[in-house]
Amino acid sequence: GGTQRSIMKVFDTDIMFNDDSQDINFRVESNDNATMLFVNGGTNKVGIGTDAPAELLEVEGTGAAIQIDSNGDSALRFATGGTVKHSIFSSSGVLNFFDNTNSATRMSIDAAGLVTTQAAINDLVFNVKNTATSGNVFGQQINFSSTQNVTGGYFFRCVGNNNSTIRAVIFSNGDFDSATNS
Repeated sequence: GGTQRSIMKVFDTDIMFNDDSQDINFRVESNDNATMLFVNGGTNKVGIGTDAPAELLEVEGTGAAIQIDSNGDSALRFATGGTVKHSIFSSSGVLNFFDNTNSATRMSIDAAGLVTTQAAINDLVFNVKNTATSGNVFGQQINFSSTQNVTGGYFFRCVGNNNSTIRAVIFSNGDFDSATNS
């Protein structure tokens, strides 16, 4: 004989698999998928639609996948055809959205709620689009909770040269200034 192992136990409130913490996998088949649910007892990873999850949780579909990182990071990646197309990464209260190569941060939201976006060359950083074709059409509105009416605060500011040159400002009192005064 081999080693006696408790693979499955049935209780009044639950069913327990692999109570002895062995390297024993758990697999559930569906009508068309031999690995509809797969728990790898050796790697501590779960696959839905796959028997080889690369991350803590991996959901595989027809040509697409969702992965939840197993490296202790808070990451969610969306893949198509085996290639990660988009990912969301959270670290220290910061939420980062990456490009389709998963190498450049395109948008960050910090713990205080500051949103920072970065675009590639010849791409828009921010685009507000209203597709209404009739009626009242609105673009963007900026609200302040205070009634500040001074030139110390602003609703909108355009800055160039690594934040060293103000190109245009709409102040909180409604004044508009531009670098060329035109």
